[in-house]
Amino acid sequence: MRVFFQGLSAVALLGVACRSTPALHGETEAVHARITLFAATGGVKPGEVFDAGILVRPDPGWHLYWLNPGDSGLAPRVSGASLLRMDWPLPERLVAGDLANFGYAGEVVFPLRLRAGPDAEGTLLRLHLDYLVCREECVPGSVDLELDLAHEGRVDGVLLGKLARARARVPRETGNYRVEALERSGGLLKVRIAGEGVSLAGGLDVFPENGERFSSRAVEAQVLESGLLELRLALEPNAPPAGPLGRIHVRLGEEIFLLDLDALRGR
Repeated sequence: MRVFFQGLSAVALLGVACRSTPALHGETEAVHARITLFAATGGVKPGEVFDAGILVRPDPGWHLYWLNPGDSGLAPRVSGASLLRMDWPLPERLVAGDLANFGYAGEVVFPLRLRAGPDAEGTLLRLHLDYLVCREECVPGSVDLELDLAHEGRVDGVLLGKLARARARVPRETGNYRVEALERSGGLLKVRIAGEGVSLAGGLDVFPENGERFSSRAVEAQVLESGLLELRLALEPNAPPAGPLGRIHVRLGEEIFLLDLDALRGR
């Protein structure tokens, strides 16, 4: 079962908008959350590409969602002319009754890659964040965030530390692991992964980006005699038999990486 809250992102969000004040960083009180947009460096020049982050601190007991929210929820959405990329740290599996969601139960930093505007006014950066926070009920939030990029002040070291830790939890494609075979078996997709010394001793988490194709049920796994790691991903009952599978975000022990399930078709 999949329940979405897309209808909230247009009309309902209008009644809960907040605005921050321009600075190198600054906390904004929003709906059941405190939100901080910050640059990783000061004195950004017009047209310059730079790193930044959005720190979201939900109220105790509330949570946000990941790129694929799972059985219910809505992913945060950042918009703005300066946005080049938003990264997604590995989420948690949040279980409530029969629903399994992917999200963040505590604070989270979303790493950003931004480009300042081409002229002097471009150093006043504006972004907009729409999000959904849930506890027993769900409430949408919306906030306008601003940064004065020309500010020469020192960036808060605590914020930089949080950004570094968030980046470390953003999966990247790696040559250490690759998809060797895909096999559809009933309601499962078996994914066989090659990698040196694969082991389940340190635990495993798998989060598919494609929520239309894959269920949010926990992934079953085993190491085969061949040394390959076999993942068994549950398919959504109404998933189409053909079409892109997308990527999966994997934590295997201490390693975090991305696997493109469609890459095998190109080899």
